[in-house]
Amino acid sequence: MDSNEESAGVWWLNLFLARTFFLPCGAHENFGNHQNQYCIDCEMAACQHCLAEETHADHRVLTIYRLVYKDVVSLDQMSRHIDCSRIQPYASNGKQVLALHPLPHYNSGKLNRDRACQTCSRILMNPSSYSYCSIACKPTVKPAAADHDHAEAKPSGSEQGTCSKRSDSRKNKRKGVPHRSPSI
Repeated sequence: MDSNEESAGVWWLNLFLARTFFLPCGAHENFGNHQNQYCIDCEMAACQHCLAEETHADHRVLTIYRLVYKDVVSLDQMSRHIDCSRIQPYASNGKQVLALHPLPHYNSGKLNRDRACQTCSRILMNPSSYSYCSIACKPTVKPAAADHDHAEAKPSGSEQGTCSKRSDSRKNKRKGVPHRSPSI
């Protein structure tokens, strides 16, 4: 991305795409506390417990999911922040998601360039509607129309850090009482 894009309000996108997600949270070592959320305003990956603190109450947060061992983000969430037109969405658990980086695929012989991503040549499902297979493949990203209020000012100081509170928000430790098969 060039400097025009940074001034247009997507200064955080390169940091977001370079981030590694689903690492264990250092502040919350409980099983399953992976860094699967990204705070745009703090420029940090965090777990659900880190972002539950009131310091992130009014921040813009994206939730990251996994699809074919790759990171994806909800189309609804991402379209609030950037223009997602021409990026091919994928279906994951009944939800439309966008890949952060190209998903793995097997090349099926001779490639028709008219049916492929314009950046990485990945085959597109609907090339008449989409030109790119992932957010990283779209060369110029513009902010969404609704995100212009956040696009004007980049936060001067980011709150880089981890939270020290530990909270167990799970109400039910188990789904129910385990049932054993009857002995014969």
